[in-house]
Amino acid sequence: MYKVILTTNFSESARNAMCYAVQLFGATETEYYIMNTFIDSPTGNDGFLSASDLASRGYQKELKADETYLRKVFPDKDLIIHTRSVYGNLTSAINELVHNIGANYVVIGNKKQYDFDSGILRAKTYEFVRNIECPVLAIPAEREFKVDEGGLIFASDLHTIKKPDHLEPLVRIAKQHKVPVMTIHIKKPAHETTEEETKGSTQLSMIFDIVDYEMHQLEREDVLTGISEFVESHGNSLLVLLARKHNFFKRLTQQSLTKEMSKLANMPLLILHDY
Repeated sequence: MYKVILTTNFSESARNAMCYAVQLFGATETEYYIMNTFIDSPTGNDGFLSASDLASRGYQKELKADETYLRKVFPDKDLIIHTRSVYGNLTSAINELVHNIGANYVVIGNKKQYDFDSGILRAKTYEFVRNIECPVLAIPAEREFKVDEGGLIFASDLHTIKKPDHLEPLVRIAKQHKVPVMTIHIKKPAHETTEEETKGSTQLSMIFDIVDYEMHQLEREDVLTGISEFVESHGNSLLVLLARKHNFFKRLTQQSLTKEMSKLANMPLLILHDY
């Protein structure tokens, strides 16, 4: 049974991300957990409300409203939905639920607009994702589910993958929606393929041998520019990145790169882990 955490702040972008997730993962052998987090906050009277008082002040009602919304949107799906209102910091609360239920994915909705000039908000997004101990699906506001029109774009550096089973979600989604997995590797024009990259390419071919698989290599000076160009030419696809803890997110949270990543802001993004 696959278990998917749908984070919510009861916004339209959160509901949109939930709908995308249900269409992507389906209802068969899948359980959904709609969760929000909260902390104590000052009142105008005695200082603080208790956590239990806050929870009783409408969060369960709003969670139920999100559940009802999903069931109305997908009346033909026999959805298994649980709700959780969790006290505490967002990241730690999500990770606690991830471990308690053995979650396979965490889903978040992105705001419609960001201030990319400084790169700060985008950096915070990737810092948040880096600390989630589970694959994360991030869906831009108002982005509709159309993965079956494009496919799955897997951006790879062709380094050997430590735990090949971490790419199993791509195989499952590709088979479920009958779409190709398109690996995109960006290299500099003067770069010669290394032995490690050859091994990595062979490994990916073996991992994806049971689905429709394509390997694309583009020569560009800038990796993110190359990825964004490929993404734009396959506009209804899902972009998949494999995070390696010690280099991937450290680079993404640098200001120059977060500005570049704004080119992918309107792209649904699935971030898997290789650690």
